[in-house]
Amino acid sequence: MTAIACQWSDALYRNDAERDDIEGLLTSLPAVTVFNSLEWVEAAAEEFETSRTLLVLTIRDDRHLLGWVPMSVGNEWLHGICLPVLRLIGYPWSDRVALALTPAVEVIQAFLDALSSAPGAWEVAAISELYDPVEHSRLDAILARHYRNSYRWRHCSRSPVLTLDVPDLSSLRKSHGKSLAMRLRRAKAKIAKAGSWHVDRMLPKAEECSQLIDLVKRVEDFSWKGQRGLGIFSSERGESFFRRVATAFAQRGWLDVSLLYLDDHLISYRFGFRNKGSFLDYNLAFHPDYAAYSPGRLLLDSIIESSYADGLNSVDASRSSIDEPHLLADWTRKAVDHHELWLYRGVRGHALRLLHRYAKPALAALRRKADG
Repeated sequence: MTAIACQWSDALYRNDAERDDIEGLLTSLPAVTVFNSLEWVEAAAEEFETSRTLLVLTIRDDRHLLGWVPMSVGNEWLHGICLPVLRLIGYPWSDRVALALTPAVEVIQAFLDALSSAPGAWEVAAISELYDPVEHSRLDAILARHYRNSYRWRHCSRSPVLTLDVPDLSSLRKSHGKSLAMRLRRAKAKIAKAGSWHVDRMLPKAEECSQLIDLVKRVEDFSWKGQRGLGIFSSERGESFFRRVATAFAQRGWLDVSLLYLDDHLISYRFGFRNKGSFLDYNLAFHPDYAAYSPGRLLLDSIIESSYADGLNSVDASRSSIDEPHLLADWTRKAVDHHELWLYRGVRGHALRLLHRYAKPALAALRRKADG
């Protein structure tokens, strides 16, 4: 490999040629996801917090783009310590990501070395939702040699994945456990007594997105997520970001939304993305007045069956809490683990490292003892 050059910039790209290079790099890397896409990153950059600084790392040799890692740095309070934190663009909205680096040790080493020279004088780098085990092992091998006690991995989420490798729909239904099959029968019987219900699954066009977001936002506003301000449309930035993403993804045929109606009233939706033969289930909300009908379970069951009918390879939870598993875990035991890489430097950074290494485990042990 020829000499590698790393460069930091305050722009995602400078011209159409650079944008084409980035698109070509992303297309060539099997591990990248929609959360690495230019559409996702561009939307995040448009909704950038004024308190943060955009930092984009490009890695090249004399002929090719070998890496593109858009990041930002800004002060954050972490466990009572205020310090500058370096993160990937898209945090906290991104689910599963890969580092857009060609799989060569020299490139990974160049990326890690370049972090030390990043503008912004960061003291903690927190790179979230990494999932590729090959990338993980390569990073870990270099980190163990050169960074020693200045890094840690955190298991941050576990995402159930249902593969649809069955001969027919009947076989798919028979694969359900008895408990799941019973819950689905009861939910369908219960909602049928309440009225006429149906699911509309759509791959909307870009011009349909504004009205569609208005529709699902009204449901989210009534939901517990909306009431607590935790919905994807709850904040002004969040709503603007997802409107941009929805429109951009719809232009690529990636936006995939399912709507559950009862007597022509929208009571629930699942908002997700269709990419590389998989449905990524990004967000769910339902009107609390209809919670007894298990709208989330009914929608997911419908999505699974229509995904099989559409020839998709899998239904993927995209991200899920370790403590509160995604509903898809009722259908499958397969899952993808996500990890978060933390790098520390400076006095405050290493103070945080000590808290992570000693104080948090000790507090967790005390809580377990108290609960026991």
